[in-house]
This record gives sequence, C-alpha cells and structure tokens, in this order.
Amino acid sequence: MAKKLTKQERLEIVAKWRESGLSIKKFAVTHHFNVSNLKYWIQQTHLESDASAEPAFVKLEIPKTAAPTIRSRARFAIRKGMVLEIEENFENPFLAAAMFLVAGLAR
Repeated sequence: MAKKLTKQERLEIVAKWRESGLSIKKFAVTHHFNVSNLKYWIQQTHLESDASAEPAFVKLEIPKTAAPTIRSRARFAIRKGMVLEIEENFENPFLAAAMFLVAGLAR
C-alpha cells in the first residue's frame, strides 16, 4: 500500500510540477504519481489559495484633466472574486492603468 502523503508533501509536489514546465500527465508518469491524484492536488491548492487570499484595495489617484471619458458605467469581473467597477465619466487614459493594476493583484 502506498504511503499517504501529508498536505505539505502534496504542496511541495504541486510546486515542483509548476516549476517543471511539464504537462500534468508527463509529470505524474515521470514521478510515479496517479494522474487523477495530481490533478486533485493541484485543484485543492488553487481552492485553498483562493480561499485564503484577502481582498486587496488599492487607492488609485486620478488627476483631473480634460481627457476623453467613459460615458457609462462598466463592471469587469476578475479572477479570485475581484471586481473593477468604472463609474461614469472615468477618463480613458487611466482605464488601462487600472486594469493593469488589478490584473497584477489577481495573480
């Protein structure tokens, strides 16, 4: 009977898989793991990291300028439950900066 792996051991295996650049199947076969088990461990790692991630708020200072604006409200759903809401009259040059900032937080 195979030894039951601890949570820490499973986390280390998932980390090694990520670093390897191999497909799940190739890594599992190479390291003598069941492919289904490895997929499950990876899924659990994602669920645990998502659950433990604290919501982050970043104050974005936007200077008043005469730049073009977005005329209506917009809402963007981002990974890990983050949402970027753009209010009416939001200046276009800052939309890309806001999206870039939020995308970095969602990793």
